[in-house]
Amino acid sequence: MTTFNIMHLTKNLRSINSYIDSKYLDIKSKNNLIKKAKTNSLFTFNLDKSELDLTGKIFILKEFITPTWVSEINSISKKAISFKNSKYRCLILIKIKNDTYAVSYNNGDMLIKNDCIDQNFGYHLSRIILNNDELKSLNVFYPIKNIPIKTSKTTFGKNNIPSSEQYENDDIFLVNLVKGKAKFGDYEDINISGSDSIRLSGKLSLNNDLINILNILNDVLNSESTEQHFENEINIIKKNSEKHKLNKLLKEKLCSLKKQFDKKQKLNYGSFHNLEFIDIDYDYARLYTISRIHIDKKRKFTNLSEVERWERIIYSLNNLSKSLNLLDFIKSLTLNIYNIDGELIKKTKLINYLYFNVKQGDAYYFFSEGNWYSMNINLTKKIIHSINDIRRFDDKDHIFPDYISSLNKSENDYNSYVAKKSNKNVYLFDKSLFKPKGDFEHFNNRGSIEICDLLESKDNIINLFCIKATTHSSGFSHLISQAYSAAKYISNTDNNSIMEHIGSLINMDSREIKEKQFNLVLGIITNHDNSLDKKNSEIFPIVSMISLQRLKNFCLNKGIGLEILFIKKH
Repeated sequence: MTTFNIMHLTKNLRSINSYIDSKYLDIKSKNNLIKKAKTNSLFTFNLDKSELDLTGKIFILKEFITPTWVSEINSISKKAISFKNSKYRCLILIKIKNDTYAVSYNNGDMLIKNDCIDQNFGYHLSRIILNNDELKSLNVFYPIKNIPIKTSKTTFGKNNIPSSEQYENDDIFLVNLVKGKAKFGDYEDINISGSDSIRLSGKLSLNNDLINILNILNDVLNSESTEQHFENEINIIKKNSEKHKLNKLLKEKLCSLKKQFDKKQKLNYGSFHNLEFIDIDYDYARLYTISRIHIDKKRKFTNLSEVERWERIIYSLNNLSKSLNLLDFIKSLTLNIYNIDGELIKKTKLINYLYFNVKQGDAYYFFSEGNWYSMNINLTKKIIHSINDIRRFDDKDHIFPDYISSLNKSENDYNSYVAKKSNKNVYLFDKSLFKPKGDFEHFNNRGSIEICDLLESKDNIINLFCIKATTHSSGFSHLISQAYSAAKYISNTDNNSIMEHIGSLINMDSREIKEKQFNLVLGIITNHDNSLDKKNSEIFPIVSMISLQRLKNFCLNKGIGLEILFIKKH
């Protein structure tokens, strides 16, 4: 069984050597004899032109690596030991007509300049080659980070479009690995795996089949018929010209914020309808600071509101540089992540947490995790329609008064106030932690969770109220995460621990609780009241609607009700 790991190079460079990272060309061996090299060396060989009617080169990198255990041995050895292992990496570059392909052995593709690799090549061709019957699996991830669901999922089955639970074809996803088995040209039973590269495994040989395989791939790549058997609903933007245009729009948005701040105009949440830092405080156990941004020690970046975060960033930029634009400044900032004991556990770029969306023509564009993505306008319309169908909670018993900022210093204060003034069937669950047991422990990575903030038991219905003071940003991510966790646990009829937890707090037998209908209510403290003057889609930004859509699908599948309650803030 032979495997070809093939990549397509995007830039049409004149010289084969131009595709190789200069740092490896700098260590090229002068003697060209591998066995004589005593240091890291790169060796180059031309393809045999008498056999192959094309241009190409073979690159072999010889590296010397000191095993990790050598330093430990030397710590107890009387005489220092010098020992190195050698490792070889191989890369073949071949030009066919106007396209250049790379065949990699032992990660030889590390020699190639990053901006020369066609990141979409493998799964683009795999989609064209494999039909639904030949498809074995798809790995998908969700590029919008404030959707609180695992970022990878392998799906099997006959569905053309994979979804996280295989229940409906309404999930937003991005395919990053395609696997299947098919006839490829005249070759039978070829295992095909596509990501940035395409891996072909079967009864193949380098000498007899590689050029034929590359010619087949080249014909598929350049054919007019490029119909794919399934499509991403979100696509990553790769063209530099398109990214440049979108970055310009992001810069303009940031520039308007800075001008507003410099004119001493107060920033407010309306300024961040399509711009925010997402997922920064998703894990409550962690604390965050930012290099070169002054934040009071007692109020780390985690604890700041969205407005306060931007005010500190712009203020720091003004103090440091008059010429640097806000986008480049954010790109330069490092986010420091600490554990609960205050120990630094990770450093990452702040730009990875910046989210921005904008509508252009027939598509919505998203900036997330440092990348640009596009979403078709028709999909957006489908999501908007679905979100508008989510019912508003009818607070006919007047459980929830308006949120008065002067009386309620926090959501916790508000929840406590509601529980005290309401009838005996409304219970405070805020800060009442539930620790999963048995098979459900793997669903939760924080140890304990809050199922909801308030619970109402009424007739044969249990309403679980999750309360947050935002329709977007990381706070909304927490709201969706809390609701999703609640739905996940209460929908499992084989696990009694959640019912026992609820029963212990409302003085009810867990068996009786199991018989009731559960209903999730997202209580959102906002400037809007709960009247139907505005549709749901007119209140939520598009990224929040994507999160809501995923939650709605899950609840629908599990037989759990979902409603929205807007609590007026004064």
